[in-house]
Amino acid sequence: RLVNAPSQTAKEDAYLEMVKDPSCKGLYRTNQTNFEKIPGSPLCYWISDRVLKVFSLPKKINDIGFSKKGLDTGENTKFYRLWFEVNNEADYWIPLNKGGKFRKWYGNHEYVINWSQNGSAIKRNGKANIRNEKFYFKPSVSWSDVTSGKLSARLTPSGFIFDATGPSYFGANLFSMLAYMNSKVFASIATLMMPTIHFTNGQVGLIPYNTQADSNQRIVFLSKANVLISKTEWNNFEQSWKFDYHPYMFHIAEHTVLVICHIHRRISKIRVTAKHPFKKLATWWHKIQNVPKKCQTFGLGGH
Repeated sequence: RLVNAPSQTAKEDAYLEMVKDPSCKGLYRTNQTNFEKIPGSPLCYWISDRVLKVFSLPKKINDIGFSKKGLDTGENTKFYRLWFEVNNEADYWIPLNKGGKFRKWYGNHEYVINWSQNGSAIKRNGKANIRNEKFYFKPSVSWSDVTSGKLSARLTPSGFIFDATGPSYFGANLFSMLAYMNSKVFASIATLMMPTIHFTNGQVGLIPYNTQADSNQRIVFLSKANVLISKTEWNNFEQSWKFDYHPYMFHIAEHTVLVICHIHRRISKIRVTAKHPFKKLATWWHKIQNVPKKCQTFGLGGH
């Protein structure tokens, strides 16, 4: 025991003095009935009246759409693959929404699932749990079930199956819902209702929603713009199955690219020896002057 440590009685006295002092910053007073307005009645005594009013909205997310949990195969190592591990001509490998790292608006399309014969092999597996199959292949707003930070929502286009780690919202108002889920307001409410590392579809479905956002064209426009920016960035790198070439290649003039290619080829053929020193560029520069200006020959872009 520490000699100078305060006794338990001294601590209790200090707490009582704090309660008596209404100006103390560590003191909160609230009506306990306020907790009943929040789904699950969490003891979030620190929230303001403004935040509390949000829970008085008449509609919740599940009232205007469907917040759903996806399938469990029971044997992911057997039925899941990264997209570059399979033959893209085999039509039974279906894009899979599997959550993933923190990323907003668009992306995390890395996995495919073996859905041969409508998933018959998975369905025969006694460990599998096929949930909400009628929502497969439909566009949605998706997020990662497990995260150490805030929820990050992404637009998932049609053609995907989703599993339990990538819960998804389905409805007609995808862009306004996407904007809401990526907002600070949603993050604050989600922290109250889901203080752990899990963002389950059930709890997300209970979060209040202002339906006026659906008719706000500016919200929808900005949401679509953010999706386009994020989608372009995702497809600019090799993690995407739609990757063509690095974005830096857009900024290289086609003639410059051709010259670089020819110089590289000629340099690679030169043998540097004591009797045959390295030739200067000027001695063979004329040989690469008449280069056809067709960058497509090398599979490169330009302007």
